[in-house]
Amino acid sequence: MGLNTKSNILVSMFAVLIISTVVLFSSCKNDGDPEGPQPGGSGSSPCNISGTVTGMGTGSITFTIEPPTPAQSITQGDGAFTGSAAVADGTTFIITVVSNTDGNTCLFGNSTSVSSGTMACGTNNTGHTITCVP
Repeated sequence: MGLNTKSNILVSMFAVLIISTVVLFSSCKNDGDPEGPQPGGSGSSPCNISGTVTGMGTGSITFTIEPPTPAQSITQGDGAFTGSAAVADGTTFIITVVSNTDGNTCLFGNSTSVSSGTMACGTNNTGHTITCVP
């Protein structure tokens, strides 16, 4: 093989490498988020989980919201709550009742101390009601 043939092969291999790199990176989707799509999410804007605690009276309840990891911990009495960390649309979330000061039984509408689902901003991120009874 002559020098010219070896040069042509090297140029061809370099061109294939460049084209492959361009194709690989052009297939990445960012959805306009400077940090990129969130794991498990669809990449759309995240939103906060919210709801209401009822029946606590003068006591307080502690519950957690995941994600993030570690979980957000919220302690409060009766009234509305909003999680402090936004959860990406399409991400699985879990709200868990941990304890309360009055020894009440505090449950979600599904009669358990846990509520979970897949985040759908505008659909299931609100309305999580924790009802406490003596």
